[in-house]
Amino acid sequence: MAPTIARRTPILAAGLLVGMLAGCTGHSAAPGGAGGGPAQNATANRGSDTGRTMRFQLAAVGYPAVAASLPGQPLGTSGSAISGLDLEVWLLQRSGSHAVLVVFALHNPGSERVPTGITAAALSANHNSAGSTNTVSGVSAVDGSGLKQYLPFMVRPGDDQTCVCSDIQLNDYRPGERDYYAALLAAPPSDVKTLTVVTGLGSVPNVPLS
Repeated sequence: MAPTIARRTPILAAGLLVGMLAGCTGHSAAPGGAGGGPAQNATANRGSDTGRTMRFQLAAVGYPAVAASLPGQPLGTSGSAISGLDLEVWLLQRSGSHAVLVVFALHNPGSERVPTGITAAALSANHNSAGSTNTVSGVSAVDGSGLKQYLPFMVRPGDDQTCVCSDIQLNDYRPGERDYYAALLAAPPSDVKTLTVVTGLGSVPNVPLS
């Protein structure tokens, strides 16, 4: 009989979120390095350049945006369920003792346009086919050794629009384009150093947790 992975579904009291996000503000450097200036809004930027500070609006209405300083290369990459798109993990970083910020992307490394197709249904834990807000609430991080799965914080359970995570982009991917997404997950114990980042489109194993 296969071992069971325990799922931790964190329910977030509204008053606690601002303090938790204070540790997710990243660095103030402008995209591309020196020069200063505002962080880029990830929901509006689908470019192929990296090594930047990006700002993510959250689906949970009324909560502050999250800014994250991304490295020049992803921490891990794998293929995805959509032919022609790679799944990349760019950041897996603790925010205090209770939360982990994950930033991942879907990337078209090829020379042909890739339609999104099943993106919304696959990335959202509570996909709404009626067309209202869909988020990346289906992302999680799995500790294979401890047999635990860490899910995004939700202000109200079962309501996708209260997920402390990004909305989903539904445009096609031109060659070289990426969509970046962020989510605030429950944190594992302090001795956990790597996690597998799981989405409905694939997973990336052994991602270092900083």
